Amino acid sequence: MDMHPADILDENEKLIGAVDYYFLQEDGGRFKVSLPFRPYFYVATRKDCEREVSSFLTRKYVGLLASIETVAKEDLDLPNHLVGLKRNYLRLSFMTVNDHSKVKRILMSKIRKNREREKSNTTYTSLLAR
Repeated sequence: MDMHPADILDENEKLIGAVDYYFLQEDGGRFKVSLPFRPYFYVATRKDCEREVSSFLTRKYVGLLASIETVAKEDLDLPNHLVGLKRNYLRLSFMTVNDHSKVKRILMSKIRKNREREKSNTTYTSLLAR
């Protein structure tokens, strides 16, 4: 068995994401099955900012995003993650792998910049900003 991401046309002649599964039969024959699939990834936001981030992303990436939903998941980055504390994440789903990759690339560059800015922001600089 082998699998690869692919794009297929749905019944409305619209391009959607899929996974191609390749199988071997007992007699040595081969066959392929294409299963429609919406590629997705999760985005963590600041606490209680999910709604604002969701509405911003919906407006910014109209036509690329298929859906955004808020999902409660365990945050494995927390030091006490074995306790089972849950955190809200945004699940961004896309119609194609290409849309997924495009938005992920853009968001990752912005996330890196935000992390660098937070690292440089110390208590002293936050007191000066007041």
